[in-house]
Amino acid sequence: MWALFLVVIALVSVGLAFYVKLRKWGWIGLFSGIAVVECGLIGTPSQHWSVQNTAALWTLGIIVPWLSVAILVFATNYPQRAKWTALSAPLVYVVSLGIGLLVGDATGLVPQ
Repeated sequence: MWALFLVVIALVSVGLAFYVKLRKWGWIGLFSGIAVVECGLIGTPSQHWSVQNTAALWTLGIIVPWLSVAILVFATNYPQRAKWTALSAPLVYVVSLGIGLLVGDATGLVPQ
């Protein structure tokens, strides 16, 4: 299941590189839609998880990485630097995902 999420960021990266007609706000809307779908796909990972655990996973494992990619799109002067943004997006996504899940695990908000 997690491999599917990495495929999505790879496809988004290709889209950022080659489909520059979609402006910044269009990409932000797409990122928001992807995050909502991912939250729906994951749902509650275990029946023993509380609402707080599920919300922390959604926030730290889905929303924060996509928010980081959205900030990257705004910070890199997209679409003028489309290729650089496209190459950086997967790295930013994976690093923020790792940091988010590490923080969630360290604080006990996201059970193992």
